Amino acid sequence: MVVIFISPLMLASCGMHYNIKGSVIDAQTKKPVVGAVIAVKWFRYKLAPIGLPTPKERYGTTEEITDSQGSFKIPNYPFGSHFIGIYKKGYVCWSSDSVFNPHGKDEDEMIVRRWLDVKHGMVIKLEPKTEGFPEVEHASFVCMDVDIKLSSPTPMFDKVTQEESETYENYIYKRNTK
Repeated sequence: MVVIFISPLMLASCGMHYNIKGSVIDAQTKKPVVGAVIAVKWFRYKLAPIGLPTPKERYGTTEEITDSQGSFKIPNYPFGSHFIGIYKKGYVCWSSDSVFNPHGKDEDEMIVRRWLDVKHGMVIKLEPKTEGFPEVEHASFVCMDVDIKLSSPTPMFDKVTQEESETYENYIYKRNTK
């Protein structure tokens, strides 16, 4: 009989993962959000000499669309860190790193989600946009915070946020041509 021991470090170096399930719901109605795009980037920090910045290395990227129950399935790598972006038109873009605050409160009131555990059964609540929603500021958040942190390849996320990108680009163009 041969016993093979696989250490956690060996799993991480092989990029091994397991899948977890979660769901996206409307924060107000508690109903499932169908067709939301979830994009996840997994990364780990590499060693660096003392005093130099610690570089990041991507080792997994995935995209998923919520089904008729608002459910999704994504890989969970047991080692490293992650960044998650979730987008559905008509809702505030969700980021695992920071919160878009449409009420204009200062940064001290912003909630930081950096330590959110990716776990089986997780439920993410999307806030619906309301009347008078600050579209340009939201477009900036989607383009400059979420999309940049995901970086390519995220073809589904890029496609569903195209309107946000155009809103932001038009704003920048108009601002620069005044």
